[in-house]
Amino acid sequence: MIEIVIDAQEVTQTLQNMEASARAIGSWRVGIGSDEPYLLPIETGVYASGRIAREEGPARMIQTAIDEEMPEILAKLPEVAGGGASLTISTLDDWARRVLDRARQLTPAVTGTLRNSMRLIKLS
Repeated sequence: MIEIVIDAQEVTQTLQNMEASARAIGSWRVGIGSDEPYLLPIETGVYASGRIAREEGPARMIQTAIDEEMPEILAKLPEVAGGGASLTISTLDDWARRVLDRARQLTPAVTGTLRNSMRLIKLS
């Protein structure tokens, strides 16, 4: 007979890394912003006052980019969670950059000013 042994110390470390990753995910907050005042009206189709901003309706470029990229991050997080908080945050940051890149591609543009001004903003 060959005994199968699990290294309890290694399992404990992996679980501690996963716990740290879960805390990191909970505190990670990033937004997409712009110095241009019309980012939100283009995204939603309306100004804060309720006035319609786009006859074509909301562009939803940011929400569409998030929706398109979400399956990738949901698949990736379990793979990296055992590596701890640092790896998890790095993975989330990379994902956010892909969301930003895709949102820029989807942004309706006449001059490209809005598209070029969009950036990630750390909120936490």
